[in-house]
Amino acid sequence: MNLVREFFENLTALGSMIFHGIALVFLLFIDFTLFLKLLIALGISTVIVATIRFFYFKYRPLDKEKPKKFLHRLNASSFPSLHAPNSIIFALIVGLTLSTGLFVLLLILTVLIIYSRYYLKKHFIIDLAVGSVLGMIIGLIVALY
Repeated sequence: MNLVREFFENLTALGSMIFHGIALVFLLFIDFTLFLKLLIALGISTVIVATIRFFYFKYRPLDKEKPKKFLHRLNASSFPSLHAPNSIIFALIVGLTLSTGLFVLLLILTVLIIYSRYYLKKHFIIDLAVGSVLGMIIGLIVALY
């Protein structure tokens, strides 16, 4: 496996629900208000993306067989990306709450995570763009509330 692909495969995991779940558990013991904001925002994002994917299935760039099982179908759909909004939400809520330096670092990491989804051929540009806009809207509303 080449090193660039391996780097992006590891990086893309930072935008996953597993990573955000671990971060939520950590925040639960550190800052309950931050935990609650992040939980609400990630929940809203996940419900919106799942609803769109329920009604509109779009093949991923390398997949051409439509899954038959309901949950697999939601996960296999490309549009919109869930990594993009959740990464942006995490950067906005955690970064804006804790520090400017952390916010900048998380934004850079978010851009790399979003690019990793394109590089690994998990999403088309439109999937990432729509997911990013969704994440910015939800993240800003919840972060500034």
